[in-house]
Amino acid sequence: MGSEHDDGRAPRKRAIDLAAKVAAACGIAGVAAFAALGVEAVTVALAVACGAAGCVAATGHHNRERGGEKGDATVPPRPEGLEYNAPATVAGDATRAESPKPEAAPLSPANEGDDETAAEERDDAASTDGTPSVLDFDALMTKLVSTADPVAELRLFVGDVRARERATTHGEATGETDEATRDSRPMPSGAELYAARVLEEAGLFSNDVDLPSMRCVRLSTSGMPYLRVTQRELPYLARLRVLKLEAALTAVQFVASYFDDDLPTVTVEDCCKLNQEVAASICAQLPPIAQVSPTQDGDEPDGEWAVRRSISTALETVQLPYRLSAKWRANVSYGNVAFEVALTPEAVWPSSMFVPGVGLVASSREMRRKAASAYALRVALLLASVAFRSSERIRHVWVAGTIDTTTRHRCYLSVDFDRGRFARLDLSDTHDLSAIYRSFVPQMRLEEGILRPVAQGFSLSEPRFCPPDRYVPVSLSSKRLPAAQAKALGTERVYGLSIEEAEKRALVAADIMSRFAPKDDAEATQKNVRTILNVAGDDPDPTVRGAAERCVAKLVSGEIEDAEQVGEEFVVGDALDRAAQAARDALQRNDYAEGARIAHEALSPVDARGDYRDTTTVVWRYFGSYVDRAMYNRLLEPAGASTMLVPDAYYECNLALAMCLLGSGQGDQALQVARRLCELAPLDRNARLLLVRCLEGASRRPEAEDQLREMLDLAHDPETLGVAYYRMGYFMWQDGDVTAAQACYALAMNYLPNAIPVIAMELIALSAQEGGTLREEMTAEEIQSVLESYQIPMAPTERVSTVFYDCVRASLDAEVFPVARNFVHVLASFAPNDILMGIIRSMEGEPDE
Repeated sequence: MGSEHDDGRAPRKRAIDLAAKVAAACGIAGVAAFAALGVEAVTVALAVACGAAGCVAATGHHNRERGGEKGDATVPPRPEGLEYNAPATVAGDATRAESPKPEAAPLSPANEGDDETAAEERDDAASTDGTPSVLDFDALMTKLVSTADPVAELRLFVGDVRARERATTHGEATGETDEATRDSRPMPSGAELYAARVLEEAGLFSNDVDLPSMRCVRLSTSGMPYLRVTQRELPYLARLRVLKLEAALTAVQFVASYFDDDLPTVTVEDCCKLNQEVAASICAQLPPIAQVSPTQDGDEPDGEWAVRRSISTALETVQLPYRLSAKWRANVSYGNVAFEVALTPEAVWPSSMFVPGVGLVASSREMRRKAASAYALRVALLLASVAFRSSERIRHVWVAGTIDTTTRHRCYLSVDFDRGRFARLDLSDTHDLSAIYRSFVPQMRLEEGILRPVAQGFSLSEPRFCPPDRYVPVSLSSKRLPAAQAKALGTERVYGLSIEEAEKRALVAADIMSRFAPKDDAEATQKNVRTILNVAGDDPDPTVRGAAERCVAKLVSGEIEDAEQVGEEFVVGDALDRAAQAARDALQRNDYAEGARIAHEALSPVDARGDYRDTTTVVWRYFGSYVDRAMYNRLLEPAGASTMLVPDAYYECNLALAMCLLGSGQGDQALQVARRLCELAPLDRNARLLLVRCLEGASRRPEAEDQLREMLDLAHDPETLGVAYYRMGYFMWQDGDVTAAQACYALAMNYLPNAIPVIAMELIALSAQEGGTLREEMTAEEIQSVLESYQIPMAPTERVSTVFYDCVRASLDAEVFPVARNFVHVLASFAPNDILMGIIRSMEGEPDE
């Protein structure tokens, strides 16, 4: 029974609850517009060739590529060999060094100690009097995903299994069969005992290494477990422990997926054998390379976008028992793909292995080295198969297998697979790895089944993988685009995507600075003047010639002396640039009158001459990103007109002028300048919001709402969408349209999760004003229906989504990487997923030279 005070707070409480619920509104049509194009929900049906591992592979998808775990602990140098790149293990301890054990020796008190003998006896214990429990891996994962301390949850799970095991063993030993005297819980199954064993051996209860703070997640592409470390730095030994715990969880999931209905009857040995078979047959997951991966509608089959998405998808969905972490590059036009894969250190491999005819034994260091080496060779084959299946144009795949410790980087395998010989391989049978690799003449030392360090035969940064012309400055490129990409990007040449008016000056300035004579040279001024005139004096670009004349005059007068000063003067030293900086400084001091004066004096002569006035054949525009430029080309560029770029300083001076006028109460003049800004930058968020603010201040709310509708109709990034819906929600509230306000606020929180606290406060105020009558929840369909009734666009619109995705593919296929990176990053901000992040990581950065 609530008090009157409680009832008075009810509307606020309901509003707070509503804010939390509506923030999680799913199925937003804007995001769905991208998902409909296949951006978000991408999966691959992996054909299974044969074997037990194939059956396991068919149950789900598995990936191990993630970042964020960095080793920094110092470890002593070790002798050469794959086994020495990570500490050895003793049973459940992944970090303690030990002497090599006899290979294939069964566990016994003589060679492993009382604790491991007891564990062996516990695992083999079984009761015929009761029915064992069934391993419920999904329930375990639900607990792990929902807790902030998955390690504690795993310890509880293992503790429960061992407690039930002890109860069963005790009852058998004492002959206590009366249910009243025995633990009422069911005895653990072999699968549960196996899970407890591998987790114990992974160091779950060890305290010699401090485990980092981490969260357990199920990967969206595969449903497999992944331990995500939440702290910034991670010692190397702790990283190994995390990898081993994750591998143990993965092994348990393979057991649960494969045995399924047989889980109550399988033994620990069955589980161990299964996971060894999985590791030995990972290559059987993929069809022959002649069966090229299918492409999505609209993708160019042999384009950079389709190939990279195919590879990234496969890497995220392939079934592997250990985390896959690989850097890679692609150059489809040359037919090359290159991988540098982080090999799994032997310390991460199981501390127990099954030996036919012997049973479960403690794995020796040599056994783990051999297993890790064989697995590394199979992973390389798998990666090559993934790349070859992405396109028939891929003719060569380079793979290097490396291990990084805190003290060294070592390569253990470097090979160039060619398509012709690779196509003849039967990847369902990789028993004789030496014979398979012999035909490719790899850089590899395989001694008694163990890989030894070798020199890496290639680098991912080589031009054959990363052509430097991908990063030619866009405004200076003379490259003509193929017809399909030209149509998608709205321009026949790459320079039609340029956004930097000063790019040419910056390039010339860098050339001048590289030739600059030092100040201690007696003839430095004379030499530097000659250098500037030789490099830029006759340039066809008038802004370059003007910058050269300005720098020469200031060098002679002594106003500037060193190379950095010349570079700054050359690029941003004209009157507009100086005025823009001064006006910004005045604005920050809230000196609106001074800021307006400075900006107005700088703009007046330029506008009087009509330097940047539109004509029927030329329009002058400003763009804040390559995405804005390409979208403008497709959606807004006037037919028959060429688009020229205004200097950034011209836009900035107008922006500062409008803000200073608005701040000083000169609303009519500010509105005039704001309209000019939207003409210069029709897709710029800041210009449009400033115009909305000016209209609002002039009590012209319907016009302000129309501007927001236009903004939403063209919006193509989450921040613009979020801010526009937030402002529209406020206007709907002020107009008394509560349902429309609630719908807009819901979308604003979806696109701007960081703004949820602010929006929640407005929802509380709105709820209080309406007497707590806000709806508890609105579905995506209801939101769309409400917006349509108020003529508010459901953004991003279908037209914008289609154009945007066309530009994503075309910019990457055309290998215009500055543009492509911008587009893919924005796309990932809409629908972040591991496949898109893999594509982003595959795109190399700008070369040093």
